[in-house]
Amino acid sequence: MDYQALYNLDQQHTSALEPAPASVQLNSMTTTAPRGTITGDDLLEALDLTEAVALSDPGQRALWGLIAKGSINASAGSNTRAILTTLFPVGSTTRDNLIAFVTTPLTISLLASVGLPSSVYGYDIETARARYGG
Repeated sequence: MDYQALYNLDQQHTSALEPAPASVQLNSMTTTAPRGTITGDDLLEALDLTEAVALSDPGQRALWGLIAKGSINASAGSNTRAILTTLFPVGSTTRDNLIAFVTTPLTISLLASVGLPSSVYGYDIETARARYGG
């Protein structure tokens, strides 16, 4: 447990609360983050079937290989993004669908955004406050 990170969140959001209610509130808070990865299922859902069928055999093999991968690096500058932009040119339905998907921020737990476990407890807040609260 990174008690320093927990203390920082506590100070920003819940310092006026007792430890148990503070933990409940922190456990329920979310934030947004950019999508660095997509899943094969996400890619399949974004796919326009007519465009996929029209791909050359090597293009189809590349596409189905990406879909089968599971987790796909869709960040700017990645090889995967270069492959997808080659397969689906500007103005294609699949490309437009993928752009819409990857530019929609991902909602994640506030705790996860700083590398903490998905749940903290009152005693975690007490420990963080005792260690870093002076």
